[in-house]
Amino acid sequence: MKYFLFLFAFLISMPAFSNQLIKVTVGYGPGGTDYVARILTKDAEVTGDTKFIVENKPGANGVIALRSYFQKDNINDLVAVSGGQILYEPLVRPENNFLSDLKMIGPVLKSPLTVVGHPDSKIKDINFLFDKTTHSQVINIATSGESHQFLINLLSKHSHHTIQEIRHKGTGESFVTLMGNHVDLMIAEYAFFKPRESQIKYIATASSTQIENISILTKYVPNAVLINFFGIAAKTHHDTKIIEKQLSDGFEQSKRKEFFENQGYLIDMNTNADFIQRQVLPSYHNLNRNR
Repeated sequence: MKYFLFLFAFLISMPAFSNQLIKVTVGYGPGGTDYVARILTKDAEVTGDTKFIVENKPGANGVIALRSYFQKDNINDLVAVSGGQILYEPLVRPENNFLSDLKMIGPVLKSPLTVVGHPDSKIKDINFLFDKTTHSQVINIATSGESHQFLINLLSKHSHHTIQEIRHKGTGESFVTLMGNHVDLMIAEYAFFKPRESQIKYIATASSTQIENISILTKYVPNAVLINFFGIAAKTHHDTKIIEKQLSDGFEQSKRKEFFENQGYLIDMNTNADFIQRQVLPSYHNLNRNR
């Protein structure tokens, strides 16, 4: 009898997330946020009993997924997010500001927005956009998100050309348009372009520091430091320490840091789950003040 009482006490003392199935909602289709979420959760499963299922719910730049996530208060639900979704979206549409209700958990992958052109494009370098001795033209730029649109707005304010956004559903579609030479330029994360360097020409990056001799936009647009980021988030009031550890352990044991760095990402291990308070909110207030 004592054995069974001990076994019962042991079982009910197990962590809440043990042997649970955690649903991670992604507000986009394949690629980008979805890609990162699936790798992080797959690695995490190796280090613990918790299993993950990734569910795509694309639409409205990830807002549909966020609203769906907040409709329920299930501790077994998480949401994968991007900077375009939770940082740049509320800068464009303040009613979609969820920053006070979210915390990033586990590692966060960051990459600066980058402008590239087709190798045969008439635009050879960033000076073209700001050289007023050049006759004003319409410049078509392929984009696929709110962070990209935010950068378009900044470029439009400083360039004498007419900057026209050609919006696509995803970065892959934008890239197809660029490769077909149907647009002049394209905006996406540096990490998207790094594996495709042989197919594109770098124009500039929205980074505070130079990357591999790529021109930086801050020379022409002082506040153009736009870093997109990807990771998994939870509601601020949820106790997620077990999941945080599993995500971090999986990331380290699978040696993902070097893997992602080689792809052009900067890694923030987000040890205290404070990435939003430490990085996102200061960026939000700065960009909102200087937009």
